[in-house]
Amino acid sequence: AVEETVTVTGETPIVDTQSVRRQAVLGSDIIAALPATRSYGALLTAVPGLMVDNTVNQGAMTRPFMTFFTANGGRANEGRMMIDGLNVAASFNGGGVSTFIYDTANVEEMQVLVSGALGEAENGGPQVNLIPKSGGNVFKGTAFYSGAGKWSTGNNLNDELRGFGLNQPAGIISAWDTSIAGGGPIKRDRLWFFVNARKYSQLNPIPGAFANANAGDPTKWLYAKDPGVETRGADSRAIVSVRLTSQVTPRNRVTFSHEYQHRCSGSSITLDGDGCRTR
Repeated sequence: AVEETVTVTGETPIVDTQSVRRQAVLGSDIIAALPATRSYGALLTAVPGLMVDNTVNQGAMTRPFMTFFTANGGRANEGRMMIDGLNVAASFNGGGVSTFIYDTANVEEMQVLVSGALGEAENGGPQVNLIPKSGGNVFKGTAFYSGAGKWSTGNNLNDELRGFGLNQPAGIISAWDTSIAGGGPIKRDRLWFFVNARKYSQLNPIPGAFANANAGDPTKWLYAKDPGVETRGADSRAIVSVRLTSQVTPRNRVTFSHEYQHRCSGSSITLDGDGCRTR
């Protein structure tokens, strides 16, 4: 008897000479393992080749706010945010981000197209596509909580900094973030659901800003600093989302999602202790 064995092996080339597309994918396991806050801006700092501006109203990155990003020397606001391939952010002036809070903690993967979308998009900036979780044939869920306050902040104010006019250090009065999420089958192998509920709040002092001691006095029209009353910045948001996914055929899937976000910040809120609630 004559026997012959043929072994065929293939290797991915180190350099793709056919395309200039460059993409990074952050899976759910990587997102969970990264020591970063629950915002897309913090996660994007782990992707080589991106310039991420995490200084825009971030408050030391304790809240998941909007972040501009770019690549390849482009404009600072060229980056685009998408969910399941659909652009869901502002497009004004090329800015592809918004104050919409993206649920990065409950995504299957985060696709980052560093090279830009090439010929299929209207701009050459990088694109981030979030693929949300859609549930499965087994019921699973997660719960999350984090908190910070005055006890967790330090003070490095010294005479040298006071000489530059800094009389109050940056800090946090209170900050917390909590959520619960889960999903499972409605009809096995056919229809699944996934729900998420989240609430976060942040209250921090604004260094160098104080109340007007002359406020309410009709005889005085000039500002006079009242050092006994500091100015605070507040931001709070409640988020509820529902997602239904149906496997119509082996090759076709239909998804329905609805998300409600209620935000209160600035003059639209009243302070209740260290919290933030709608007026």
